[in-house]
Formats: sequence, C-alpha cells, structure tokens
Amino acid sequence: MGGSFRKFDYYGKDSFVFQIAGSFLFFRILQYVVRWYLFGNGRNQNSDSSRDLTVVPPNKKWRISNEAVSLIHSVASGLWAAYVLLFYKRLFEDLINERTQVALELVYVSFGYLLHDFFDLVVNEQSARIIELLFHHIVVITGFIVTRKYLGVVMFGLLMEINSVFLHTRSLMNLYGVKKKSTSFRLVALLNIITLAVFRLSVSFYLVYWAVSNTSFFLIFTISVIFSLFCSNSVLAYRVMAADGLFGMI
Repeated sequence: MGGSFRKFDYYGKDSFVFQIAGSFLFFRILQYVVRWYLFGNGRNQNSDSSRDLTVVPPNKKWRISNEAVSLIHSVASGLWAAYVLLFYKRLFEDLINERTQVALELVYVSFGYLLHDFFDLVVNEQSARIIELLFHHIVVITGFIVTRKYLGVVMFGLLMEINSVFLHTRSLMNLYGVKKKSTSFRLVALLNIITLAVFRLSVSFYLVYWAVSNTSFFLIFTISVIFSLFCSNSVLAYRVMAADGLFGMI
C-alpha cells in the first residue's frame, strides 16, 4: 500500500511557518493546561505528604508537566512516523529524494514541539542535564533546517519516539515516587529497554550503515547529524540500563 507522491519543496511555501508556529503555540498552551490539571485547585492531594503534588517544589512541578507534554508528543510522533514508513513505501525505499505531505506535516509538528521544548528548557532547567538535552535539540532542529532533502531519514529519526513513550513514562514514575521494585515500574522499564533496542539503537545502526553506504550523495553535515544522534542514543542506552541495574549499578 502506498501513498500519492509529489515533489515537495521542504520549505518552499510560506504556510510551513504558520504550521510550525501553530505547533509551537499548541505545545506551549498544552504545557500550561497539563500543569493546571495536575497541580491546580488542590488536585492530587494525598494523605501522604510525600505524595502530595501540590506541595512539591516548583521545579519538580515543571519537570512533571514537561515530561507529560513530551510523552504526548512521543505517542503522536512515534505512531505517525511508523504509519508513514509502513504505508508510504517509496519514502522508505528512497530516503533522500521522496516526499509526501503527511511526512512533511509531521516534520512541522515536531519542529514546533522541539522549539517549545528548547524554550522551556532554557527558561526552567536548573541542572547540568540541560547541556545534554540542548545538544540533542540543537542537532535535531539543525537537521530539520539544513537537510532539506532526506525526509525519509527524518522519519526514521522520529520513529525513535516510540521508545521515548516508555522513557518519559519511566521518568514520570520516578518523579511520582513509584518504587523501582514494583510490578508496574519493572514492566515499563522492560518495555523501555526493548523499544530502546528496537526503535532507537537498531534504527541508529541502520542510519549509520546507510550514511556510510551513501556517502557520495551525502553532505558532510548530514553525516555529522546522524553520527551525533547515534552517539547520543548510545549514551542514553548506557544510562538507562545502568539506572535499571543491568550493569550492577543503581
């Protein structure tokens, strides 16, 4: 099953600016809605003060709402990218030149989200973690801007968001104080490792292999983006597995 393909200029129409801006505003508003829902009007009060989310520090409230919005984006973009790669086979077969509108729309939505999250991190993040996160966002955003071809490569990159669904869920469970030995946490941690291997590491290896095999068609910058994401994903994999005790560490 395939889609109808036309040659699209990645940024050839002024409307893309409004679509990205609309996505940015949507996620900004969503962030406030999520925070209001979780913490407004005395919600989530619990007899156990350690679980009462209305009395947690402001930065932790921001972390929870930020992770929740990131989870929503991961669900949408991961499934969207999977749909594109499954049902638009020519995009899968030609990662460089093929275009389809449904894939471009996903790029615009995710671009707006990344701008929102970049802004949110700069304003609110108060730890050294911001360096790693901003590096990831800068690499991805720059890749979106500069690689005006390679839409298929971008779709594979967004396919990694399927793993992010469980990564953000795991982070939220940590923030909510769910015990690591509980069945629910162990299940999410297991699914996180499985999807990390399938949708992040395997995809990274495939893109690196593809980049090396297609160097004659590739800009050096594009290769750098793929290798940067590969390194970032490798570090993420190590940290997640170490945190879950797979290397004998906590």
